[in-house]
Amino acid sequence: MEDKKNSTAVTSRTSRPDLLVPRLLCTLVSVTVSGMGVFSMFTEYYYGRTNKLGGAVVVFEGKQAVITGFGMAVFGLFPLALWANNSLRAGIWAACCVITGISILLFGRLYIH
Repeated sequence: MEDKKNSTAVTSRTSRPDLLVPRLLCTLVSVTVSGMGVFSMFTEYYYGRTNKLGGAVVVFEGKQAVITGFGMAVFGLFPLALWANNSLRAGIWAACCVITGISILLFGRLYIH
């Protein structure tokens, strides 16, 4: 007699087609936010907000912008937790991204001053 557990195909979370669009959108968000952080690191200018007319206002320059950009790039990896195989791995990934990002922003600012 055949065992039912072995005969049924177990689909992993990554192969579910109903999550494809949210995963792709989260990947796009991740690339955008991380790209903004990398852009801030290379240009050494962090454009934090825009004014009413759409012009960007420089919030940080130099080392502060590099540290803020690095923290932003790490925070940008957070949405990629949606690609994890199970909820435990997703939680670990998300917690690592948040803890690392906050540590970079806090200790980096303390290191500068």
